[in-house]
This record gives sequence, structure tokens and C-alpha cells, in this order.
Amino acid sequence: MTTFLFAIAIAVFLFCLRVLAMIVVLLVRVLWALLLASLRLLSWLLGLVVDGGTEVFARARARRA
Repeated sequence: MTTFLFAIAIAVFLFCLRVLAMIVVLLVRVLWALLLASLRLLSWLLGLVVDGGTEVFARARARRA
């Protein structure tokens, strides 16, 4: 009987470990997607700033010429 309860305890422990691992993998995937999205947004915003700045400089150069 004790061996049977020990086997059930090990099975429950392994199941909980598996569920915990799945939750951790899901969290890592979500955080990775958020990181990539924020980097993409940041690069887009920097691109707007850089493009806007070069456009302003180009207009100023055209006015001077």
C-alpha cells in the first residue's frame, strides 16, 4: 500500500512539474513576443525621427541653394 501511495505521489509531482514547465514556456514565449514587438515599435519610431530629421535638413538645404 505504501508503495502504491508513493507511486501516486510521484505521478502527481511529475504532472505538476509538467504543467509548471508548460506555464514557464508560455510565459517565455509571451515575453519574447512583447520584446520583439517593442523593439519593432522602437525602431519604427526612431526611423520616423531620423527620416523626419533628414527631410527637414534636405528642405533647409534646398531653400539655401
